[in-house]
Amino acid sequence: IRRKNLSITDPNDTTKVIPVGEQSSRGLELAARWRPAAAWQLGGHWSYTRARYENFVETVGSGASAATVSRAGNTPANVPRVVAGLSADWQANESLRLGADWRHVGKRYANTANTLWDEAYQLLGLSATLRITPQLTARARIDNVADTRYVASLSSSLPYLGAPRSVSGALDWQF
Repeated sequence: IRRKNLSITDPNDTTKVIPVGEQSSRGLELAARWRPAAAWQLGGHWSYTRARYENFVETVGSGASAATVSRAGNTPANVPRVVAGLSADWQANESLRLGADWRHVGKRYANTANTLWDEAYQLLGLSATLRITPQLTARARIDNVADTRYVASLSSSLPYLGAPRSVSGALDWQF
C-alpha cells in the first residue's frame, strides 16, 4: 500500500497535524482455525507489517534554530512490525464452554524520528460461557489476567496505558 499527500497527528503535539509526503507498507497476514476434536477449537493469527515513510521532511525546532530533517525510511508511530495471537476453546459439555486467548503486540515507535519506543507486550484472556436454559446464557471474561502494565498507544510526550486486569460478565436472554 502506498499513500501520498497525507497528514498525520503530530506525535509530539496531538493538537497539531503535520504533512507527510508519502508512506508505504507491505506485509503478510496469516490466520488459521483447527478443530482437533469435537470439543476443542484452536486458532491463531500472525501479521508482519513493514511500514515506513518514503518521502517525509519534518521541521524540527523553532525560530532561528529550526531545521528540516528527512524521516524517509523511518517507521510511523504506533505501528508494530509483528502482531500475533492464539486461542483455545473447550466445550466441556452441552452447557459449558471455556476459552483462553493470548495476544502479542510488537515494539512500536513513539515519534517520527524513531528515537523513542515501547517494547512488545503480551496479554492473556480467559472466558467462560454457561447455557443455563435454552433461552438464558451467562458469559464471563477476564482480560489481562496477569495484570500486565503496558502502553496501548504512545507519543513522545504521553503514553496511554492499557487497561489493567478487568472482569466482565453478561446475561443473554433470547426470546
